[in-house]
Amino acid sequence: MGYLSRKPTSNDPPQSREEVNPWLEDNDVLDETALLLSGSAKRCRGCKRATSNCYLDARGCCPDCR
Repeated sequence: MGYLSRKPTSNDPPQSREEVNPWLEDNDVLDETALLLSGSAKRCRGCKRATSNCYLDARGCCPDCR
């Protein structure tokens, strides 16, 4: 896939979890799915990205979508 595609190619450097989603707790034991299932994270209403409950506002939006 090309330079502006959404999927990474083999030439792209690996991204850290904070670059991909800074609003999710960095935890080696629990990944995004486990945090969503346990209830300690929810999907943002605006961008649908998994966000820790402490970063969500009253409307359910992450800081990027406010």
